[in-house]
Amino acid sequence: MTQLSTLATLEGRAVLRAMFRELRYERRVGPFSAIMLCLRVCVREREIFRYTSREVTVLHPLGLISGVSLWMQEIVNRFYFSVISSFVYLGAAILLLVVGLRRVMDTIPDWYLIAGIILETSMLVAMFIVMFFSPSEEETDIETESSAENELIREIGEIAGDYASTGIKLDSIAETLEAIAERQENMAKAMRESVEIAALAIAPNPQMLAAMNDVNTALSAFRATLAELNEGARALRREEIEAAVRRELQRIVAAAAGTSTIEQPPLKAHEKAPHT
Repeated sequence: MTQLSTLATLEGRAVLRAMFRELRYERRVGPFSAIMLCLRVCVREREIFRYTSREVTVLHPLGLISGVSLWMQEIVNRFYFSVISSFVYLGAAILLLVVGLRRVMDTIPDWYLIAGIILETSMLVAMFIVMFFSPSEEETDIETESSAENELIREIGEIAGDYASTGIKLDSIAETLEAIAERQENMAKAMRESVEIAALAIAPNPQMLAAMNDVNTALSAFRATLAELNEGARALRREEIEAAVRRELQRIVAAAAGTSTIEQPPLKAHEKAPHT
């Protein structure tokens, strides 16, 4: 919460004007109520945050004379000077009208003229009071410089915000470009792998050819071994058939001779049984 020593400082005057604008144009408070509330704040109120959205407190109220003076300077003179000037011109116009009619028409009573003079005099006194409490040129210059500095600071803040948002957008664009580059690299790697696989499918590598040659050699050796085994099996089967034929021939010869079993000498190795 902001603490102000008095409302007579530049910060206090700015808070008072901001409070009046908030009451009139944001909260839609009537002009008389807003003026009287600002007068009470200038004279004796400490907790300004009760009447405005700003968290401000005043340590030392100004009192009646200083508070009314500040109220006349910052509220009445700044916001209602043109209204009071308009009433002064209106009183002058009424007075001129009454004087003109009095010179033309004798039937107009004197109190009309007196009332017009009193009205114009009161308007001029009000104008005098308002102009008497006009802010000095030094205060106006200081406030102008302060407003210019605030405007410059606000513009610098806006520029800094724009730069910050631009930097954030550039960072996001850089991250997006990095992601795109990474995706392109992955796609290029996948394409290289696909080309290598296609190349291997079209033209096998030397290791595969050597392995296939070894497999063919082993298959040829296995085929030769099977041929040798088949040849040996046929030889064995031929010998068994020959032995069986010899035994059958011996039995037939023995049966034909009418003898019992006749033992014949075994055949020599170079003799061979007749083939049927």
